[in-house]
Amino acid sequence: MRELLAVDFLMAADDHLALELYTGFRAFRDREQFTFGPLLAGETHRCTDMVHYDLRDNLFARIRVGSYRTWGRGERLETKQFPGISGDERDA
Repeated sequence: MRELLAVDFLMAADDHLALELYTGFRAFRDREQFTFGPLLAGETHRCTDMVHYDLRDNLFARIRVGSYRTWGRGERLETKQFPGISGDERDA
């Protein structure tokens, strides 16, 4: 599995990080138990997430992720949304 991340928004405090994160997962082999449902070899799953990290002693103490956009197969992707993660499966 290859995971590509692009941060669009970041807000930081001493003990907290908040991000808007674009993520692409590319399967190199069939993944029947993938988080978002089965993913076959060569397929890519893309989503937009809000991620919140609580920090303690400069380590992640708690991580919360909420997906609010999932990109369907064949759906056109904007480069602003997925810089470096194009709609062409060969590039993912």
